[in-house]
Amino acid sequence: MNLSLGAHFSTPYEEAALRRAMKVVNEAGRELYDQGALIFVAAGNDDEAGDWTGDDIDFPAIYDWAIAVGSLTDDGRKSNFSGDGAKLEFVADGENYYGMKEMDGTSFATPLVAGFAAYLKTYVYGDINARDIRCDLRRYCVHGGRHEHGAWCRDHGYGSLTPYARLVLDHVAELRKQAGEPDDGGMGLFA
Repeated sequence: MNLSLGAHFSTPYEEAALRRAMKVVNEAGRELYDQGALIFVAAGNDDEAGDWTGDDIDFPAIYDWAIAVGSLTDDGRKSNFSGDGAKLEFVADGENYYGMKEMDGTSFATPLVAGFAAYLKTYVYGDINARDIRCDLRRYCVHGGRHEHGAWCRDHGYGSLTPYARLVLDHVAELRKQAGEPDDGGMGLFA
């Protein structure tokens, strides 16, 4: 599952409404995760969320069931806007999304990671437990241009899954081509 949600408040009424919504989302996310769902959540784009969540990760990526995904620049650095911190697990390309300069954000990085996990679940792992997939994704991470299995840092989490996600997109595009379907660059994987 891929989520891109976020909220900000400026009045006490808005804060109270957000807190009620957060409770509902947290309960639903916890129930889905306990039933085996992997829930990838955009880490947020303001890198200032820590003023009330205790970290630079936005709601709902702050929850333990959420797999927080941050954004990278074209050259593999953390995007200036991307949330970071202790809850960040993975990063992927989130700037100049497929060459579209106006499309930046953790909301664009998250489907790359979610799609890669879905591909692994479908074509590699089969019936493996979702929590095991969450842990196993770490072995695919590239950190600073080299593999550092299990290494974690505040800006990149366990690392980038972009290289593998791009391979999956290419593979899906080839499968669609062989099936006579229109070439969408593999984006049908995320539809």
